[in-house]
Amino acid sequence: MAGRLVGRDTQVAALLEALACPPVVAVVDGEPGIGKSALVRHVGGLLVGRTVLTGRCEPLREPLAYEPFLEALSGAPPTPDLSPVTGALRRPLPELAGWLPPALPELGHAELDRHRLFRAVLALLDGLGPTVLVLEDLHWADRGTVDLLSVLTARMPDRLALLVTYRAADLPDGSVLAATTRLPPGVRRLRLSLPPLTRGQVAELAGDLAADDLYARTLGVPFAVEEVLRLLADRPGVTEVPGGVRDSVVARLALLGGPARLLVEAAAVLGAPATAGVLAAVARLDPATAVDGLCEAVRRSLLVTVGGDRLTTVDDRYAPRHVLCQQAVYDSLLGPGRVELHRRAVGALPPDAPAQRAYHARRAGLVADWLRFTEAAAEQALASGDAAGMFGQLQEALAGGHADPACRARLGVLLSRAAPHSLAAADVLATMHGLADDPALPRVARGEILLSLGILTRTHADRGGAGVRYLERAATELSGHPGRAAWAMAVLGSTGWLDDRPTDAHLSWLDRAREVAALAGDPVLTLGVEATRRSALTRAGLPEPRGALPTASGQEADLHRIRLATDQAYSSVWLGRHADAARYVAEVRERTEHLHSDFLRGAVDGTELLLDYCAGRWDGLAGRAGDLIARVHDVALIRHEAELVVGLLALARGDLDDATRGLLVPTQSVPNLALAAAGRVRLALGRGDPATGWRIARDVLRHLRDTTAWVWGADLLPAAVEALGPDSGDLIAEYAAGIAGRDAPAAHAALAACRALAGTGDFAEAGELYDRIPRPYDRARVAEAHGRTLGAAGIARLFAAVAGFGDLGATWDVQRCRSLLRALGVRVPTGPGRRGYGPGLSPREREIADLVASGRTSRQIAESLYLSARTVDTHVARVMRKLGVTRRADIATSRQYVPPTH
Repeated sequence: MAGRLVGRDTQVAALLEALACPPVVAVVDGEPGIGKSALVRHVGGLLVGRTVLTGRCEPLREPLAYEPFLEALSGAPPTPDLSPVTGALRRPLPELAGWLPPALPELGHAELDRHRLFRAVLALLDGLGPTVLVLEDLHWADRGTVDLLSVLTARMPDRLALLVTYRAADLPDGSVLAATTRLPPGVRRLRLSLPPLTRGQVAELAGDLAADDLYARTLGVPFAVEEVLRLLADRPGVTEVPGGVRDSVVARLALLGGPARLLVEAAAVLGAPATAGVLAAVARLDPATAVDGLCEAVRRSLLVTVGGDRLTTVDDRYAPRHVLCQQAVYDSLLGPGRVELHRRAVGALPPDAPAQRAYHARRAGLVADWLRFTEAAAEQALASGDAAGMFGQLQEALAGGHADPACRARLGVLLSRAAPHSLAAADVLATMHGLADDPALPRVARGEILLSLGILTRTHADRGGAGVRYLERAATELSGHPGRAAWAMAVLGSTGWLDDRPTDAHLSWLDRAREVAALAGDPVLTLGVEATRRSALTRAGLPEPRGALPTASGQEADLHRIRLATDQAYSSVWLGRHADAARYVAEVRERTEHLHSDFLRGAVDGTELLLDYCAGRWDGLAGRAGDLIARVHDVALIRHEAELVVGLLALARGDLDDATRGLLVPTQSVPNLALAAAGRVRLALGRGDPATGWRIARDVLRHLRDTTAWVWGADLLPAAVEALGPDSGDLIAEYAAGIAGRDAPAAHAALAACRALAGTGDFAEAGELYDRIPRPYDRARVAEAHGRTLGAAGIARLFAAVAGFGDLGATWDVQRCRSLLRALGVRVPTGPGRRGYGPGLSPREREIADLVASGRTSRQIAESLYLSARTVDTHVARVMRKLGVTRRADIATSRQYVPPTH
């Protein structure tokens, strides 16, 4: 039974239905590589009870007479009682001579012999019974084949199904179309035109590979997709054109007329859709000749039409069929020819395309033009909000030492304004460090670069203290320019970084920024400073000013509003204002939909991960965090947030080694640092080591104390109190004073939990406060602590904790609570099911088998499940016996072991 053909279910069904009802003519049309042959082979493999005969035309300079018919009929099975006229086939088909009727004498007249040959073919097809005749690639057919096809379709045998393929764009005339269209009554017709695969269908073929990139390179042409997959299977990561695709494209290019070929080569060098006028200029063709050449190139599927006006086509642009086609043609050009075409492209492209002109000038060796166009392109990108796409070009222009000091200063400032929107930070930070220390740069340019470097060092490198030093230098360098100096002061006023400055110091910078901004008289700057001030107040849990933000318009004003919403979303998570956080996240997503800022999109994704962790929405959260880590790898701040979520989830599952790695992220964001420390303290407590837990907590509490930002300690304080034990009274009092009057529900719930743990508060109150936020994991921890405190009277609360943790999938916490219940003499079921499992694994054995298969040692499993190592070894021995293996390492490869699906 043939397997499924991806993306062709509809076409397979249509062909099977048509071929089941002869006489029928089925036509499959499509561009090169679209999968016509694969489709007919697949359908042929599904046919039962019918003879399938296949012949194909070859792309020969002089096509062979009747080639597809003779190839197909050479495979006919022996058939008795044929018409004597079929004897005329003995000479052209010697393979059938053993069973065909006797040969017929020649008639001595070419036309009569030809007529008898046609009759013989029809008679043989009629005599074979139920038959499917497949004729492929009829665009290469000789004249005789087309004539025989016309006779056959006019006199179709009743039990014959004819299936033909061709490229309609390559048919030399209309004769094949006529032969397969003008059919006599009673003959059914089906015509299929195969489309490219969709992005989803390419993903189905690609499996775990990067389907989006594969689709972008191939535009869903199946042959190209399969060739790339075959190449990647042998050489993972390679980006060159597969040999099969290259050879196919070059062969088709050679068949084009001169003008068409020049236009395809021009399009390959341009590398982006271009108008007919631009292509003609690069190819050096007059308009009339270019039109004819374009028509041929499009008809042959080497160029495709992109966009344009449906009515006039005056705005149509043309590009190679897909990226691999473009690469193959470009690679076929000799070096001097490429350089010349790039040089022509610089002059042919319009003035409003400076980025493209810079690209071609660089490759044509026109250095001055390259720098000039790069600068113009960066200014254009900044004005349109697409700055992230330019930082690579700017870095390249700055790296070669080609720019004079004035040009270097201008490019450096443009880079400093483009870089914050990018996700690739490592290279750009190195470039900007060099610029910031360049004494040849004017003071103002150096100040601009230091300002951006300070922002990037915080947001991308997650080094808050170093960022402060750059920002302070920027404020000094820009002192003669109030607007930019005010913005440096405003950024210095933003809070949440490990620079150990109290909140009042941050607000003082913001007050100075407001005063200096007033001197500049810039409404956009005034908006930005006020937005930053409101963000700082929100993070501190202080009341925000009432009323709307200052009025300003334009791209930069919109960015200030989006940054404010992004900061407020992040702050609201830590403060425990989840409804506000969700609203701000939605606002940022809506506002950034058409904004080219990968950083802001990554930032809101990181915030949403933290929100979903705190709110208990853990399904699929680890996978989303992993995806974000891969996407923002160079942006340390966002990556650290995602790694932190992965570590916390691992801790809850009992993956203690993974948790340790995830919770040691070197973040300098104080809220993130406090959350990571809370997880590490809980890990130490779970291992029975409160002293280590207190040392971890004490170091981070010092930062909360120095920054007076106690509202960021909501996750850490209950764990710290639990680790410190009876001596926690002063810490709780200090925390209470630090959050007094702050709009921080999570902090107040944590204070209630701290007091309850210390014996001076009410666990029920703490649980209710966590429920209001909601923070279900913290709510379950409160129930566990309450039950542990009450001893035998707390059994119901421990069961509530088991349920709460279980709903989240926090298996490590569930096991800890079950251990407490067992210590109280309560038998705790491990799950539903019968008591005896016979040769099958019990739920506990299944759990231990999964952990062994993942590489855990008995000690690690014991820590995860709150069991002794000896008990774990006993379970492992039972698992090995039931699975029929003699070594622990063989559990994972046992045929009876089924890995978990999550």
